[in-house]
Amino acid sequence: MSSLTIKTNPASPEILAARAQTMKKVEDMCRSQKGWHEYDTPAEYRGFVIGSAKSYDNYLLHLAKSLGLTAVSVEYRLAPENPYPASHRDCIDAALYALSPAGESKLGGPLRILAGESAGGSLAVAVALALRDEHGVDVRSRISALLPSYAIFDLTYTPSLLSHTREAVLSQNGMKGFVEAAFSHIPLDQRKDPKVSSLYADLRNLPPALFLSGTEDALVDDSVFMAAKWNEAGNETEVCLIPGAWHAFTLIPAGEVTDEGLEELVRFGKKHLQFGKKHL
Repeated sequence: MSSLTIKTNPASPEILAARAQTMKKVEDMCRSQKGWHEYDTPAEYRGFVIGSAKSYDNYLLHLAKSLGLTAVSVEYRLAPENPYPASHRDCIDAALYALSPAGESKLGGPLRILAGESAGGSLAVAVALALRDEHGVDVRSRISALLPSYAIFDLTYTPSLLSHTREAVLSQNGMKGFVEAAFSHIPLDQRKDPKVSSLYADLRNLPPALFLSGTEDALVDDSVFMAAKWNEAGNETEVCLIPGAWHAFTLIPAGEVTDEGLEELVRFGKKHLQFGKKHL
């Protein structure tokens, strides 16, 4: 049954001021770098281009312990050496293995949650759609929840990205650079293909999803727009906007704002997990 919950967690003026100060420090650090490829701190968010599965270890360990899951991260091929659809195919193949009897035996339980951050959030939704459309998987019954955080769902770019002027982890030009590295062979006017921009896909019969974003994220509109369409398609939906938070705020430790984002992911995950041994 369709339901939409919009959470805008309250924050006191003191908390908002502290978050703004932290965001400014992150922004100054980013601006001091010569280019996104030389900025090591946010390598955990991969943008289709940088990072590795191993860089997620601490983050996934926290989620695994909190949810009682085994966490699995996909070492997908990166652009520009491996442009779209390489990353998508790798993640789809990993999910298919996890859903197979051999995969379930090897991993210790059935696949229950698809999750990802930034580009990974986009891939999590793309995987759910591919499982449903290309492989006949009843994802609504087999997957308990999706947790796509601060993802990009429209590669023709939403207003929040096009008007974004800050540089805390992700700038407008930086995001466009990531996208172009992976999708430059697809003209901009063709990127509303549902396999490229999942915002334009048929979203019926999909699992419950939590779309998490910070209000200061360049991609906040992607989460809001996708949540609206997810709900319109008849799926259980939550969108949670953390006041004053920036891109990758759950991945780059920043104190209470990071904790708040992680708590939302754990809350939603626990709500939708069933009993028994599971993996993420």
